[in-house]
Amino acid sequence: MDLTKSGSGEKGAVLFTAAVLGIVSAVYFGLGPDGLGKAGPEGSVYGGAQLKVAFSDQGNAKVFALVPNNALAKFEASEGNSVPESDSVVLGGTEGKIMKSEKIFSKPADIIMGFFGINLSVEGVLENTNGPLDYFHFVSPAEFAQVTGDQNRIFIKMDGSTAKAFYTNGPEAKKLPGSLSLAEGTYADYKRHEIVGNTYYPIIIGSKEAGEMRSEKVFANLGDSFEKFGKRFIVTGILNKSNSIMDIAHIVPLGPNELLGGGWK
Repeated sequence: MDLTKSGSGEKGAVLFTAAVLGIVSAVYFGLGPDGLGKAGPEGSVYGGAQLKVAFSDQGNAKVFALVPNNALAKFEASEGNSVPESDSVVLGGTEGKIMKSEKIFSKPADIIMGFFGINLSVEGVLENTNGPLDYFHFVSPAEFAQVTGDQNRIFIKMDGSTAKAFYTNGPEAKKLPGSLSLAEGTYADYKRHEIVGNTYYPIIIGSKEAGEMRSEKVFANLGDSFEKFGKRFIVTGILNKSNSIMDIAHIVPLGPNELLGGGWK
């Protein structure tokens, strides 16, 4: 494989050729449906969640979640309560810190006006779990129905007991969503690649997740590949840090029903 990297301030492109036989292949995210498992309270949250994603005026991703109250009640709150009441929101631990730094609120019971089309009182902030729900905004059914956002664009698949976040950016998309930008790679390579009779789907990886995957030796460079969820993926880009869930997400041109596994049994 002929490979040209591009970083901040640099231009470059991944050149995919029939030299794919030299690709670094890896198995990631567990081993398919048999590798699925429940991990304490996270299982009931991810398994039963409805998700919407919206982008702020600054272009940052915000995820709104509707989950059963009895699932949220299993989590500890670092501030306030862990279950949202009507017209309120419970924030994941990381998202709570982000919103405080953005001066959107300072403490539980603060009111957030005009937040993606709704007004909300901050009910509480959860303890960190080191998973995607740390970035969620948990709301009640009425608020979830009203909040501005794209449903089923972001979804969760499981690597054994570890949750992985995915964002669907279809083949018709001309650019990355929001204000996201690439630290490595070019968006022109975000397309299917037919190599030696096999289809490789592009995957763009968030900055934090890419660091972890590289440390685990899942991939090293742009153009490396791995196989999971019944698909072959080829790494076409790494995102710049965005201080949002996209830092741990995987952008793919596929939806949840196109990937195998990931459902709770």
